[in-house]
Amino acid sequence: MVMLDMEMLMAVKNERNFKTQSHRLYNELNYSSLKDAEQDLLHYFCNNKLRKMTLNEFRKIWNNTAEYDGKNKNRKYLLYQLTYSRQDILRKHQKEKDQKHETLESLKFNYVPTYTVDEEPKKEEKSPLEKQKELVLTNLWLLFPRAKTQKAYIEATLNGKDFKFAKTVNENIMLKQISDYSNKHRKDFDKVLNRELSNKDKKLLSFINTFLSVEDNGKTLFEIQGKQAELIEQHKKLFEDLIGTCGEGKSHYITHQVALLNHWEQIEYQQEKGYMIEYLRIKKEQLEKKLN
Repeated sequence: MVMLDMEMLMAVKNERNFKTQSHRLYNELNYSSLKDAEQDLLHYFCNNKLRKMTLNEFRKIWNNTAEYDGKNKNRKYLLYQLTYSRQDILRKHQKEKDQKHETLESLKFNYVPTYTVDEEPKKEEKSPLEKQKELVLTNLWLLFPRAKTQKAYIEATLNGKDFKFAKTVNENIMLKQISDYSNKHRKDFDKVLNRELSNKDKKLLSFINTFLSVEDNGKTLFEIQGKQAELIEQHKKLFEDLIGTCGEGKSHYITHQVALLNHWEQIEYQQEKGYMIEYLRIKKEQLEKKLN
């Protein structure tokens, strides 16, 4: 971790990209104050992106404002690390959110009541998931017969309402209790659950296949990049996230991230576009293996 001195700290905080990424983080995660978002961004930046760098190394790179030549890192490299830091924080937040979602989805699919509930004929047939949710709510006391807080949380969540925990409640422990129970009954419902949770991956794979099909259809470079630019514009947030993960564990270095996102059709930065295409092919194989 780099311990920035006051000079470098103020230099980073006064950079336009730091202010931009802080504001985006503040809006995306609904921080109580912009200052909190700035502190989280700076902390992650120093602890993760700069963890192998000394203060002298940081200062040398920061003061290097020459164009990137493929060897020596420059200030733009550090500014892009700020962008990647924001994306990492969002991914971490989304992962935690998905874990909670998976717990609740597991509960919906895996809870099998010990008896059936006779229902009166209805004018409109309800979906299997809606029926399952009703059975869970009807027989909630069977799940946690003595744990009122867990029942209140499950009931609120399944009804689409927010639930505020008392200060004495450890949310992580409670979620683990719910998850442990549902996982005991998960085997019969695994396929259904996995199908629900794979929708994001299917959407991403569909985009990558469409994007690469343009690359492989034999048109001119100008036509290819124009068509790909249209796809990027339609799925800008998705492509921004892909750029952010490109190069993880590799030497690939995308200096012009914003330019690729907003002006892919321009006949520039061909090496970096090549990195991106290679990464998309790798990502395509990973998703296909995961979904098969």
